[in-house]
Amino acid sequence: MISDKSNDDGVAMNFTNKHPEFTFSWSRLCVQTRDDNKFSCAAYLRGLKSGGKSQQQRRELLVDVSGIVQPGQILAVMGASGVGKTTLLKVLSGLDDPSTLELVSGTIMVNGRVTTRNERLKSSCIGHVEQNQVFTETMTLHEHLIFQAMLRMQSLSMTDDDRRACVFETIKLLGLEKCTSTIISKLSGGERKRLAFATVALTDPSIMLIDEPTSNLDAYLAKSLMDTIRKLVR
Repeated sequence: MISDKSNDDGVAMNFTNKHPEFTFSWSRLCVQTRDDNKFSCAAYLRGLKSGGKSQQQRRELLVDVSGIVQPGQILAVMGASGVGKTTLLKVLSGLDDPSTLELVSGTIMVNGRVTTRNERLKSSCIGHVEQNQVFTETMTLHEHLIFQAMLRMQSLSMTDDDRRACVFETIKLLGLEKCTSTIISKLSGGERKRLAFATVALTDPSIMLIDEPTSNLDAYLAKSLMDTIRKLVR
């Protein structure tokens, strides 16, 4: 489903401006998890019958999920709470925890080529904005982005001046010029959302996966943020 509504739960964006064109697709994904931490009498009795060996319970989180994002598109993933939207985005980006989640079947492709979890995790062409981005609250916005640029751009052939220029361009792109010297703990909800976008946008990803971009924002801020997303796509 292609959507530009401001109340989308999850968004996949495919950039075309300044970026290589990628078609990002996933086919018939099935994801399960082990529910080891939940105790139940039935599981306990099954363990007794099997000589004390615990039997791990498995839950299906995603079943036969497919989708595709073409260059220049915004794809909205919508659904009720708990249906697996966050799980889908984490699996697509490679940020899923293999110790608790298992991709039982299905393929994730970039330009028709099947990718592995490690390839997606290490790739700079895929960015993931989490729903609740963690910041060092005592840093200023500018300090945070400089620090992130040093971490995220280590493998790129860039000088420190190049990284600082990239930070400046990203701040301007996200409309954060007025709060560059503001301590993160003092930022508004909308500014924190934009900072989360800026953090991921530093590496200029071709594909950006965004978990609940407008959550906890009022109508005005939600529209403003969606306008920013459309600007990034163009």
